[in-house]
Amino acid sequence: MKRVKVIYRNYIPLYTTYLSFGAFPKEFKIIIPPVKSYLRKFYPIYKKFGNNPIISKVVGVAQKVLFSSQGEKNDADILFYVGMIPEKIPSVPFVIDLEHPHVLLNAVKPSEEKKREILKVFMNKKCIGITPTSSAAERTLKKYFGKYYGKFSKKVKTILPALPSYVKKYKGQEDYTYFKKNDKKLRFLFVGKEGHRKGLSEVLAAFDVLSQKYRNIELVVLTDKPQEFNKKYKNNKQIKFFISNFSHHDVVTKFYLHSDVFVMPTHADTLGIVFMEALSIGLPVVTTRQFATPEIVTNNKNGLFVDSPKLFFDKEVITKARVDKDFTLPRAKEERIVKDLIKKLEYLIKNPKEIVRMSRNAVKDFQRGGRFSFEKRNSELLKLFKKAS
Repeated sequence: MKRVKVIYRNYIPLYTTYLSFGAFPKEFKIIIPPVKSYLRKFYPIYKKFGNNPIISKVVGVAQKVLFSSQGEKNDADILFYVGMIPEKIPSVPFVIDLEHPHVLLNAVKPSEEKKREILKVFMNKKCIGITPTSSAAERTLKKYFGKYYGKFSKKVKTILPALPSYVKKYKGQEDYTYFKKNDKKLRFLFVGKEGHRKGLSEVLAAFDVLSQKYRNIELVVLTDKPQEFNKKYKNNKQIKFFISNFSHHDVVTKFYLHSDVFVMPTHADTLGIVFMEALSIGLPVVTTRQFATPEIVTNNKNGLFVDSPKLFFDKEVITKARVDKDFTLPRAKEERIVKDLIKKLEYLIKNPKEIVRMSRNAVKDFQRGGRFSFEKRNSELLKLFKKAS
């Protein structure tokens, strides 16, 4: 049995899109280090000062120690790095999985020195695979390295993320703590921290207009700083705010399972796991055609796209925006998004059968053999791991 150790920034749990490791073929044992939640307290400092060259250097050194990026001697036959590169070349074969090149830079200002460091790792013979989680990430990798891309391009293969079919996984586990059963409301759901970056301002403005016309609709918002947005809409009884401190299980059972449509017109997301989670439960997704979203959402099949004049990752190879306020849009651009949001959401309000149709299409991608199924992702990773056997 070959041992594959997953190396990740374990101050938070590994993303749900890596749950497929739990169903991996038994010829490989997947080792996932436990979460070190106490490290999370340092993140606000990093977020505020991360672009400072000295802080960035300290963060780089610290993560190599704290997140066991090298792996202990003889504890694995293959190392699988999630959004990281090794401190020094390991003695065993390794794979680098990434949703965007900027995660390899610790999501701070890029430098030629860091680019050379990454290139050296990619070109090493011990690196058996580089697996972007979307074609958009693969294209960006090519843009970022330019003429040097050809030096490691044969190792690059896009392997889409995976989630279980949450419709089956959580069937019968609905929790009615917040919403009445069979209340006959059409419920829109927004789940996302850093509300400005995720387009929450525009969602609220659009829904405020629609709620004056339709009384059977409701918007539920889970975000990290609801007070920033709640002030303006506190008198709108059809909007409900919740702070995003729920467990993943509770978010699914108390919110996703009680909603009809997921809406998040994001300005900058490297993947958008929440879109996949919503679709896997059967919620059509209303979002922007941004970076990897066209690979997850198909317009008029499992969701709808909203027109947006400001898509950060489509404009910059490596975005320099660091904090939530950097994504606040000028009024004219925000109004353009709001106008189209009203149009798309009203279409769904008037055509509930379209929601049902899109919902049925959404869950197909997560069923056995589907684009985002465990079987599909694991089969691709298995081919890669066998190269090192």
